[in-house]
Amino acid sequence: MQKIVKGNRPKRAPVGSKGRLTVHSKQPDREYRFVNDRDGRVETFVNAGWDVELAENHKVGDRRADVSSVTGSAARYPVGLGDHAVLMSIPKEWYEEDQAEKQRIVDATEQTIQNEVNKGEYKGSSMKIQRD
Repeated sequence: MQKIVKGNRPKRAPVGSKGRLTVHSKQPDREYRFVNDRDGRVETFVNAGWDVELAENHKVGDRRADVSSVTGSAARYPVGLGDHAVLMSIPKEWYEEDQAEKQRIVDATEQTIQNEVNKGEYKGSSMKIQRD
């Protein structure tokens, strides 16, 4: 067995810990996410305006050895239990619009609950909605 000098050995991660899927070479005007490639989720995202990113355009650093891919293929990475995730992106403007719409729905729901509390219609215990 060869002895490894501490100063020359690569940084290691304990067995069983896996680093996050970190995407390098992101464009600042786009939002990125990994989408599990099952149950039609990738197609759902494509229909909502998300683009599948190509493997050759991005390096994903998560302590795995680089996975070779065919030129022009989707950036697809194993995420465990036989599943794979596809790297996708959308213009930041569209992403922010989507997030604002989601927040509008949450705000409307919270307002409805608060109105019931204010009118005395809420039959539960004392309640207050508060954001930190």
